[in-house]
Amino acid sequence: MVKYKYPFDYSAEGNWEGHPSIPYGIVERCAHEVRRASGAKYARLLYIGAGHRRGPWGALAIEINGHIYQFGAGISRFPHLIMQDRTLSQSGEKLLGTGLIGKVSVDMLEWHWLHDKCDITFLLNAACLSALEAQWKSLASGKTPTPIFQSWPYTDQYKIPLQLHGLNCTRIQARMIGSQLGMPDLDDDRPLRLFHMFSVLECDYLSLEEHESNPLDDLDDFHQNWTSLTEEEINQLLPEDISFSDYRLLVKSLIPLPEYLIEWYKRGPRS
Repeated sequence: MVKYKYPFDYSAEGNWEGHPSIPYGIVERCAHEVRRASGAKYARLLYIGAGHRRGPWGALAIEINGHIYQFGAGISRFPHLIMQDRTLSQSGEKLLGTGLIGKVSVDMLEWHWLHDKCDITFLLNAACLSALEAQWKSLASGKTPTPIFQSWPYTDQYKIPLQLHGLNCTRIQARMIGSQLGMPDLDDDRPLRLFHMFSVLECDYLSLEEHESNPLDDLDDFHQNWTSLTEEEINQLLPEDISFSDYRLLVKSLIPLPEYLIEWYKRGPRS
């Protein structure tokens, strides 16, 4: 997978970089469908969107037991605040800085903007994993009121005070995961920094001689057959009967993934 290059200074906004990839996005979405069908119980953080024009610092989503939950501003609900080049107007930036009722999306990941994954299953027992999933389902269904979304880059830029209950895509993950880990004070609003913290914990855990196996180990090992390829190599293997425009819709989760594309993925690149 094309991974985000961690900057040495997480606060240096000028160092964000990244790019979208349709070939990797297709194989990542196929892998997700295989994980979902496996019935495995797991949780992993997804780092996405580094280098995106409307949010170059990236964002976090969480995948739990085959479903993906993401908390964001839902700025597409306000098209008048989005300019022709797809960046935000000043009014849009100020709205994100001031805060607005956010939006919880389910299974609507933009797979071509996925940079990295971090498995946190080993941190959660079965009860905690179930409780974390229930929290997200309650938010997504509207049973739990949607929190205020407030963007730290624009609070900084426009000198707007943070609201007491204002959250962003990272702070909500920190608080929800922290509540299940007995760490109620876990808090961060920088996606890469929180992702890096959990990645270090995952690496430390995997370095233990007697760590428990992950229910997704075999699927992840198989997936490396795909992610070891270059974008061009994957491009040459993609089924030609799907148009480029449909591939774009597929990586944006806007149309269902055809079953034969999942079978193509499962055969592997060396078949």
